[in-house]
Amino acid sequence: MKQVFLSGLAMTALLAGTAVAQDSREVHAGPFDRINAGGGFEVEIIQGDTPSVRLVGDADDFDDVEVDVRNGLLDIDQDSGFFSRRRALDVVVEITVTHLTELDFNRGVSVQGRDLVLGDLELEVSTGAEVRLSGSCAALDAHVSTGAYAHAGDLVCEDVDASGSTGADLRAHATQSVSGRASTGASIRVYGSPSRYEFRTSMGGSARLSSES
Repeated sequence: MKQVFLSGLAMTALLAGTAVAQDSREVHAGPFDRINAGGGFEVEIIQGDTPSVRLVGDADDFDDVEVDVRNGLLDIDQDSGFFSRRRALDVVVEITVTHLTELDFNRGVSVQGRDLVLGDLELEVSTGAEVRLSGSCAALDAHVSTGAYAHAGDLVCEDVDASGSTGADLRAHATQSVSGRASTGASIRVYGSPSRYEFRTSMGGSARLSSES
């Protein structure tokens, strides 16, 4: 009985290990400083010495993720085929960047960028995408729309220019100045107690300084 019990434990451990095992695929990518991504997958961004792209998750879903680099733009899209709906993929796109100037996320993609040290950054988030960024930047030019959510409250920037529309939600952090515009139900909250600030709202939008991130 003891031997059978131990064999059962070994089998359970093997199955558990199989369940959490993930496939991965390295994707050849040239140099880039801009990223555009949209689809039913996740994106993780870190900073390093060499730019790279890797797919992690279910190998059966890898071919549904299209990756292309052209003129410094890394474009990541989901291939949904003709007349077919986009589905959620079991894929995390791990991106290593040396520096960034522009981020554009859309169509429900989920993005996490950690401990980034950036200069001037343009951020566009739309169509239900969700983005979380941390680190620092010199100046942030951020635009959110159509139900998107961008939490850049942990990305500490000197100057922030922010706009939101159509139910989108933006959190940012400015230490010197901020200009914010919110319309059609959008919400903008800015942390960091900047000395110069200006907000404009219309059609149910909300924009203000906040003490809690």
